[in-house]
Amino acid sequence: MSSTPAADYAIGSGDLMNVLVYGEPDLTSIVRVSNEGFIELPMVGKVRACGSTAPELKERIEARLKEGYLVNPDVQIILQEYKQDVVHLMGQVATPGPYRITHANTLMGTISKAGGFTPIAKRKKVKIIRKENGGSKVFFVDTTAITQEGRLQDDVLLMPGDVIIVPERFF
Repeated sequence: MSSTPAADYAIGSGDLMNVLVYGEPDLTSIVRVSNEGFIELPMVGKVRACGSTAPELKERIEARLKEGYLVNPDVQIILQEYKQDVVHLMGQVATPGPYRITHANTLMGTISKAGGFTPIAKRKKVKIIRKENGGSKVFFVDTTAITQEGRLQDDVLLMPGDVIIVPERFF
Protein backbone atom coordinates (compact mmCIF):
# COMPACT_ATOMS: atom_id res chain seq x y z
CA MET A 1 0.00 0.00 0.00
CA SER A 2 1.17 3.55 -0.58
CA SER A 3 0.60 4.84 2.92
CA THR A 4 1.74 3.53 6.27
CA PRO A 5 -0.87 2.43 8.79
CA ALA A 6 -1.11 4.23 12.13
CA ALA A 7 0.96 2.91 15.05
CA ASP A 8 -2.23 1.56 16.65
CA TYR A 9 -3.21 -0.30 13.46
CA ALA A 10 -4.63 -3.72 14.32
CA ILE A 11 -2.97 -6.37 12.17
CA GLY A 12 -5.47 -8.41 10.19
CA SER A 13 -5.65 -11.52 8.07
CA GLY A 14 -4.06 -10.99 4.68
CA ASP A 15 -1.50 -8.47 5.95
CA LEU A 16 2.07 -9.04 4.73
CA MET A 17 4.95 -8.20 7.02
CA ASN A 18 8.70 -8.47 7.26
CA VAL A 19 9.74 -9.86 10.65
CA LEU A 20 13.38 -8.89 11.18
CA VAL A 21 15.43 -10.52 13.93
CA TYR A 22 18.62 -8.46 14.22
CA GLY A 23 21.81 -10.52 14.07
CA GLU A 24 19.84 -13.62 13.06
CA PRO A 25 19.28 -13.59 9.28
CA ASP A 26 18.00 -17.19 9.35
CA LEU A 27 15.13 -16.10 11.59
CA THR A 28 14.12 -13.11 9.47
CA SER A 29 10.98 -13.84 7.44
CA ILE A 30 8.43 -12.25 5.17
CA VAL A 31 5.07 -13.68 6.24
CA ARG A 32 1.39 -13.19 5.47
CA VAL A 33 -1.20 -13.39 8.23
CA SER A 34 -3.39 -16.44 7.62
CA ASN A 35 -7.18 -16.33 7.45
CA GLU A 36 -7.13 -17.81 10.95
CA GLY A 37 -5.03 -14.84 12.18
CA PHE A 38 -1.61 -16.49 12.64
CA ILE A 39 1.87 -16.15 11.22
CA GLU A 40 4.48 -18.92 11.27
CA LEU A 41 8.12 -18.18 11.99
CA PRO A 42 11.28 -20.30 12.15
CA MET A 43 12.22 -21.36 15.72
CA VAL A 44 9.00 -19.76 16.99
CA GLY A 45 6.20 -21.61 15.23
CA LYS A 46 2.66 -20.24 15.03
CA VAL A 47 2.03 -16.86 16.62
CA ARG A 48 -1.34 -15.10 16.79
CA ALA A 49 -0.98 -11.80 14.93
CA CYS A 50 -4.56 -10.81 14.11
CA GLY A 51 -5.84 -8.01 16.33
CA SER A 52 -2.39 -7.08 17.65
CA THR A 53 -0.46 -3.91 16.90
CA ALA A 54 3.07 -4.25 15.51
CA PRO A 55 4.62 -3.38 18.94
CA GLU A 56 2.44 -6.03 20.65
CA LEU A 57 3.41 -8.66 18.08
CA LYS A 58 7.09 -7.69 18.43
CA GLU A 59 6.91 -8.30 22.19
CA ARG A 60 5.15 -11.65 21.69
CA ILE A 61 7.79 -12.86 19.22
CA GLU A 62 10.66 -11.66 21.40
CA ALA A 63 9.19 -13.51 24.39
CA ARG A 64 8.95 -16.73 22.36
CA LEU A 65 12.54 -16.35 21.12
CA LYS A 66 13.74 -15.94 24.73
CA GLU A 67 12.24 -19.34 25.58
CA GLY A 68 15.49 -21.17 24.86
CA TYR A 69 16.77 -19.65 21.62
CA LEU A 70 18.15 -16.14 22.10
CA VAL A 71 19.26 -14.22 25.18
CA ASN A 72 18.21 -10.75 24.10
CA PRO A 73 16.29 -10.89 20.80
CA ASP A 74 15.63 -7.65 18.95
CA VAL A 75 12.68 -7.95 16.58
CA GLN A 76 11.28 -5.37 14.21
CA ILE A 77 7.94 -5.71 12.42
CA ILE A 78 7.59 -3.88 9.10
CA LEU A 79 4.13 -4.00 7.53
CA GLN A 80 4.55 -4.25 3.77
CA GLU A 81 0.93 -4.74 2.71
CA TYR A 82 -2.04 -4.25 4.93
CA LYS A 83 -5.71 -4.73 4.53
CA GLN A 84 -7.71 -1.62 4.10
CA ASP A 85 -11.15 -1.53 5.56
CA VAL A 86 -13.43 0.23 3.13
CA VAL A 87 -17.03 1.25 2.80
CA HIS A 88 -18.69 1.97 -0.52
CA LEU A 89 -20.52 5.26 -0.84
CA MET A 90 -22.95 5.49 -3.73
CA GLY A 91 -25.56 7.88 -5.00
CA GLN A 92 -26.07 11.55 -4.36
CA VAL A 93 -22.75 12.65 -2.87
CA ALA A 94 -20.15 14.84 -4.56
CA THR A 95 -17.62 12.01 -4.98
CA PRO A 96 -19.06 8.49 -4.73
CA GLY A 97 -16.69 5.56 -4.40
CA PRO A 98 -14.82 3.41 -1.90
CA TYR A 99 -13.59 5.14 1.25
CA ARG A 100 -11.10 3.80 3.76
CA ILE A 101 -12.32 3.77 7.31
CA THR A 102 -10.63 3.42 10.67
CA HIS A 103 -12.08 2.21 13.94
CA ALA A 104 -14.16 5.34 14.53
CA ASN A 105 -15.51 6.50 11.18
CA THR A 106 -19.11 7.62 11.15
CA LEU A 107 -21.63 7.97 8.37
CA MET A 108 -21.51 11.77 8.45
CA GLY A 109 -17.71 11.82 8.56
CA THR A 110 -17.53 9.62 5.48
CA ILE A 111 -20.12 11.70 3.61
CA SER A 112 -18.05 14.75 4.50
CA LYS A 113 -14.92 13.07 3.05
CA ALA A 114 -16.92 12.53 -0.14
CA GLY A 115 -17.56 16.27 -0.45
CA GLY A 116 -21.01 16.23 1.08
CA PHE A 117 -24.44 15.69 -0.39
CA THR A 118 -25.49 16.83 -3.84
CA PRO A 119 -28.38 19.32 -4.00
CA ILE A 120 -30.80 16.55 -4.98
CA ALA A 121 -29.83 14.09 -2.23
CA LYS A 122 -32.64 12.57 -0.18
CA ARG A 123 -31.02 13.19 3.21
CA LYS A 124 -33.90 11.80 5.29
CA LYS A 125 -33.44 8.23 4.08
CA VAL A 126 -29.77 7.28 3.64
CA LYS A 127 -29.58 3.51 3.25
CA ILE A 128 -26.86 1.37 4.83
CA ILE A 129 -26.43 -2.27 3.84
CA ARG A 130 -24.30 -4.25 6.28
CA LYS A 131 -23.09 -7.83 6.13
CA GLU A 132 -24.18 -9.57 9.31
CA ASN A 133 -24.35 -13.21 10.41
CA GLY A 134 -23.97 -14.61 6.92
CA GLY A 135 -26.66 -12.33 5.52
CA SER A 136 -27.24 -8.65 5.23
CA LYS A 137 -29.04 -6.05 7.28
CA VAL A 138 -30.54 -2.91 5.76
CA PHE A 139 -31.31 0.19 7.77
CA PHE A 140 -31.99 3.84 7.10
CA VAL A 141 -30.61 6.98 8.70
CA ASP A 142 -32.26 10.40 8.74
CA THR A 143 -29.18 12.59 8.38
CA THR A 144 -31.25 15.77 8.71
CA ALA A 145 -31.80 14.83 12.38
CA ILE A 146 -28.01 14.90 12.76
CA THR A 147 -27.27 18.03 10.75
CA GLN A 148 -30.29 20.18 11.52
CA GLU A 149 -31.28 19.01 15.00
CA GLY A 150 -27.79 18.23 16.29
CA ARG A 151 -28.64 14.61 17.15
CA LEU A 152 -25.08 13.31 17.03
CA GLN A 153 -26.19 10.11 18.75
CA ASP A 154 -27.99 9.21 15.50
CA ASP A 155 -24.73 9.22 13.52
CA VAL A 156 -23.83 5.60 12.70
CA LEU A 157 -20.42 4.02 13.21
CA LEU A 158 -19.50 2.37 9.95
CA MET A 159 -18.21 -1.17 9.61
CA PRO A 160 -15.86 -2.54 6.93
CA GLY A 161 -17.84 -3.60 3.89
CA ASP A 162 -20.82 -1.32 4.54
CA VAL A 163 -22.56 -0.05 1.43
CA ILE A 164 -24.05 3.41 1.81
CA ILE A 165 -26.61 4.60 -0.71
CA VAL A 166 -27.73 8.23 -0.76
CA PRO A 167 -30.85 8.24 -2.93
CA GLU A 168 -32.10 11.02 -5.15
CA ARG A 169 -35.11 12.92 -3.89
CA PHE A 170 -38.00 13.46 -6.22
CA PHE A 171 -39.63 16.84 -6.14
